[in-house]
Amino acid sequence: MESMKVFLDHLYFSIVCVAVGVLVLYLMLIGINAESIIYNNLLALGIICCVLCCALAAFLTFRTIKGRIRQPIIYTRRGE
Repeated sequence: MESMKVFLDHLYFSIVCVAVGVLVLYLMLIGINAESIIYNNLLALGIICCVLCCALAAFLTFRTIKGRIRQPIIYTRRGE
């Protein structure tokens, strides 16, 4: 359950990062008058955005879970 929460947190962060990147790219393309490229490939841009978000979230989640400090196992002896 905790891993899913970490994944959703990273997915939200990834969506925000990729959305900002797409917005900046969109503004740059409008600046050079390449609007037809955007409107002709809007579906592809959306799919690429979703794939990048999920890939980035999965990578960040993997790194977070792998780098988590685990609690040491305490060995005890019974009867002493």
